[in-house]
Amino acid sequence: MRVCQCYGPERQDLEPLSVAMRREDLQERKRWPCAVEHADLADQRVRCRRCGNISGAPESLAHISQTCMFTHGLITRRHDAVVDKIASIAIDAGYDSLREPILRCDGQTWKPDLVPYKGENSFIVDVAIPYESKEPLARRHHEKCRKYERLKATVCTLTKTKNCATGAIIIGARGAWCPRNDESLKLANINIKYRQKALLCLTVLERTNKIISWFMQASEELQPRIIFWPSSTAALTEALASSGQGRDLCRRSTSALTEALASSVQGRDGSRMPIALCRFR
Repeated sequence: MRVCQCYGPERQDLEPLSVAMRREDLQERKRWPCAVEHADLADQRVRCRRCGNISGAPESLAHISQTCMFTHGLITRRHDAVVDKIASIAIDAGYDSLREPILRCDGQTWKPDLVPYKGENSFIVDVAIPYESKEPLARRHHEKCRKYERLKATVCTLTKTKNCATGAIIIGARGAWCPRNDESLKLANINIKYRQKALLCLTVLERTNKIISWFMQASEELQPRIIFWPSSTAALTEALASSGQGRDLCRRSTSALTEALASSVQGRDGSRMPIALCRFR
């Protein structure tokens, strides 16, 4: 096999190809500017298909697995699964645990995920599952620890202990384990095996995949959409006649339409709408 080197006559042969590739790249940049640069939030096409009309957020893997209102329930379950596992490990280490205690301090209300305590020592542990990006996970760990520093005295009073420390468990949405987690576990004298770490990371990754898969495959029939609110039999007949799917109903007698209108639900403006015509998309 002959290896093409970038010098001599062969380099001259490659120059026209290189120019053509650069020209094609520039054309693609002009054609799809959003694919090269940051998404334009004013463009309706890049908004989240589920909550974009309300939040205006662009649809991305980070948005779907972190902040989308449509997947909020699954995101909460993913977080709670990690908290349950950490609480189980703390109990095995001989700790008593308070799950999401509501604490008052400086006129504000706080709710850390977990407060394990044993003897004269107590700890404040908070769990976070951020999406891996340019921001390092260690920074998120530091922010979580600093966030609950002010609650040490309150936790000592609640658990009747003398010493209190703060810690955090940070696992990336794609299964990355923050190295600072080991420091928090060591400070609390909680031994966690490598297999348990791997299980936590795989659990988070699996649930993130389920969140994205459910978002993409969820049928649009989950979102109810009311088409019209007919106020009379004549309006109902006219609406059905103008719709392709209502032609069969239009062939029925006026009494059938009247009966359908009678078994209807109340509209926003006081009008009636047949239950059978509540459409979903």
